[in-house]
Amino acid sequence: MAARVKSGFALKPLLLCSLLLPAAAWSSPADVTRLQQELERLRQQNSLLERRLSQLESRIAPPVKASVAPASSVGQAVSPPAAVLPVGVPRQVAAPTMAAADMAPQQPRAPLPVVSEVPKSVDDIYQDATGFIQSGKFSFETGLTYTHYDTRELKVNGFYALDAIFLGKLNLDRIKSDNLTLDLAARWSPWPRWQFDVNLPLVARYSNFFSGTTAANCSSDCVGEASKTSSPKLGDTSFGVAYKLQQESATRPDVVLNLRARAPTGKHPYDVVSEKIEGQNNLTIPSYLPTGNGVWGTTLGVSAVKTVDPAVLYGSLSYTHNFVGTFNGSDIKLGDSISLGAGLAFALNDKLSIGMSYAQQFGTKTRVNDEKVPGSDSNSATLNLGLTYAMSKNLSVIPNLAVGLTPDAADYAFSLRFPYNF
Repeated sequence: MAARVKSGFALKPLLLCSLLLPAAAWSSPADVTRLQQELERLRQQNSLLERRLSQLESRIAPPVKASVAPASSVGQAVSPPAAVLPVGVPRQVAAPTMAAADMAPQQPRAPLPVVSEVPKSVDDIYQDATGFIQSGKFSFETGLTYTHYDTRELKVNGFYALDAIFLGKLNLDRIKSDNLTLDLAARWSPWPRWQFDVNLPLVARYSNFFSGTTAANCSSDCVGEASKTSSPKLGDTSFGVAYKLQQESATRPDVVLNLRARAPTGKHPYDVVSEKIEGQNNLTIPSYLPTGNGVWGTTLGVSAVKTVDPAVLYGSLSYTHNFVGTFNGSDIKLGDSISLGAGLAFALNDKLSIGMSYAQQFGTKTRVNDEKVPGSDSNSATLNLGLTYAMSKNLSVIPNLAVGLTPDAADYAFSLRFPYNF
């Protein structure tokens, strides 16, 4: 449009002159002078417009040289060769294209919001399942566990007459035991794949003993009951080392190998003396309640954790070996045991998660002087229900309820743990 305006002003004086010259020959000198002044005014106006148009051209863009863009250039416009125009005819300037505008340097974009790290509730699930610190290099954990046992044993001493009448006596022995354990545990992870830990338990116990006999000549004196209490004492201290074999990926779980040792720092049960309670049907109870098993032991185990959104699956397998101990001239070898467990947990939000698991332990028979003790093998199975709650970035609370499924397991146990990660 600017080029057409400029060209029009350039041809207008010539056209006007061609129309007025024939008439000027028949006009008066005054008319000729007026026409010359008008022509001069139009020339000056045309020059002014040409200068303004040149200034606008220089502001829009510098002259573009005809060139071929490299094949690797992406998003760049190729300018066509400049057309050859007659001298005096102004060059028409093309408006900038969209591709040229794209070539202009863009302003730096604002950084994207930082994605949150793994929720604290998921870290608590991993730490609870593997015992391995997920955040930080040091962890201190305080745990309180209440355990209740209620065992009953029926003894039959007699025979059946005519296959229907029992002649003899029945003895019912019942032991109710309540244990309260305070665990102080510390974990240290100097390197990403290594961890060292130590656990110091304090155990307080209370046991109630009941014995009753039913017989034809038995009165109320055939029933006896007594109890024994033990104030908090040191239990068996344990310490261990854990190594992370592999980090969790899209197809593989997080796998941790751990090795633990248990020291006989608690009071062992092999020096227990039976005390007879007078007036209680000759009831006998132990002189003290032990807080340890009295022998060294080692445990080798492996645990695995895998995230299957929205759940976290985990499992463990371990083997415990007990060494031989000598007490009062007798060699005592507690039975070894194999433990296994599996469970799943759900992270409800970044602070709270719930889970359930199953654990079972098979124990072999105890040997005294290399002879097996009848009935000393065990099979303990429990069902665990728990949750984790992150009270802060460093502190969490983990309550858990364990329900016994077999006679060798505790009836129930409730624990409350507070891991604090630095």
